[in-house]
Amino acid sequence: MLKLFRYLKKAYVPVIAIVLLLILQASCDLTLPTFTSNIVNVGIQQKGIEDAVPDVMREETFLALKSLMKQDDADDMEDAYKLYTKDQVKDSKYKDYKDGRLYVRRYISKKDREHLDTSMSKAMLKLSAQMAKQIQANPQAAASLSKSQKKMMAQMKKMNIKDMPDTIISQAAISFVTNEYKAIGLDIDQMQTHYLLVTGAKMVGLALLI
Repeated sequence: MLKLFRYLKKAYVPVIAIVLLLILQASCDLTLPTFTSNIVNVGIQQKGIEDAVPDVMREETFLALKSLMKQDDADDMEDAYKLYTKDQVKDSKYKDYKDGRLYVRRYISKKDREHLDTSMSKAMLKLSAQMAKQIQANPQAAASLSKSQKKMMAQMKKMNIKDMPDTIISQAAISFVTNEYKAIGLDIDQMQTHYLLVTGAKMVGLALLI
């Protein structure tokens, strides 16, 4: 064994390089299934929306969610977003929105985003349930709903958020984020295409490394 190490000592650079390449290959092999899952779950099913922590929200939506959250969670959301004035909105990529101010998400860590995903998802479902009750209480508004919308409203009225696992709550909140983006005027199809292209490019890059 000692003799073997003596021989390897003369070629330690190639040996280290081989070990590092093997580690890189193993890492890529483990990462590729995650990208494949993301393409199906996020890219296709969720239209490129990763979680219930939107990039941007209308001011009224932000304040409504804040009112339904615990104080600590509300403070965390406040820290994660910056309020854009009308002039700032006009000079941003959200310039097509003309109806007021927007809350734009700052850069946050993965851990903070996961925490916000849970707390904001629950607040979104609570707000959706409140909106459903208000619509059902208005005969004119309720009459304009389709059968599928009426069915969804009835389900939301009966749901008990406390009994729902966090993953299901987060998935259900994706539709809330989608509707919020549409209200702001964002192109959901373009967002989906961008997510699929970026994720696909990452997969190709990893495959080339392997």
